[in-house]
Formats: sequence, C-alpha cells, structure tokens
Amino acid sequence: MNYLSRGLCSVVLLLSTIIASAQQHKARPLLFDRYSDSLSCSSHEIEKIFKLPAGSPVEARLSPSLTIRGHVRTFTVKYANLKTVIIDCTDMGGAIFSISARNEGGSLTYIGRIFTSNYADGFELLQDNRGNYQLKKFKVEDVIMD
Repeated sequence: MNYLSRGLCSVVLLLSTIIASAQQHKARPLLFDRYSDSLSCSSHEIEKIFKLPAGSPVEARLSPSLTIRGHVRTFTVKYANLKTVIIDCTDMGGAIFSISARNEGGSLTYIGRIFTSNYADGFELLQDNRGNYQLKKFKVEDVIMD
C-alpha cells in the first residue's frame, strides 16, 4: 500500500508539473510602446467618427501623435442615447477601436478602447474631471483572459 501511495503521488506531481509548464504564456510584444502612457485627445475628432456609416474609410487624428486609420466595421444605435462604432485599424497590427457615445440628460460622453489580443498593450479613452478626453495605456492581460 505504501508503494502504491508513493507511485500515485509521483504521477500526480509529474502531471502537475507538465500542466503548469504548458500554461506558460509567451510574452506579447507592445503595440503602443512609442507613445506616452497618456495622450490628450480631441473631442472634435471623436465626434466626426460618429458621422461615418459602416464601411466608410476612417482617418481620425485623435491626438497630435496618434492617428487612427481604417474602416468602420459597424455603426450601431442600441438606444436613443447610445451609439457604438467599431473600427478595424489597418495600420495598428489588427487592432480594433471600439468607441461609444452616450447622451445622458443632454451631456455627451465618449468611452472606448483600442487594442488587439495579439499585443500586450492598448489605449482606453477616458474623460477627466474637467471634461477633457485622454487616451490612457492599459495592459491587455488586465482586461482579457486567454
């Protein structure tokens, strides 16, 4: 019985080691490493995105150092106060820019993200306390689980 317990423990330990080593992830490259962690963003450029129908080409200069180029994949009006645009970015390694406009009580707010699961970083569009928009870098692994 003692030999059986030792053998079983050895097999369990061996399988645990194999499974643990199989779950190691390759480090993904950074897509936005040449950009700072926070970029000021033009609300005027964001607003123009919501005037484009699906299939339209896009070139939006969101900040002085970041221009989005691609095509509008979808333009969706979910409710009277919620619109979402998804852009396939042709010059950013297959990244997708998903952005929503929400109108609550006459106040228009934008939120969105630019990322791809093939890279380790992305940008999130956020509004600060003064109403200005910024693109803030985030780690994709904090948002998406493989």
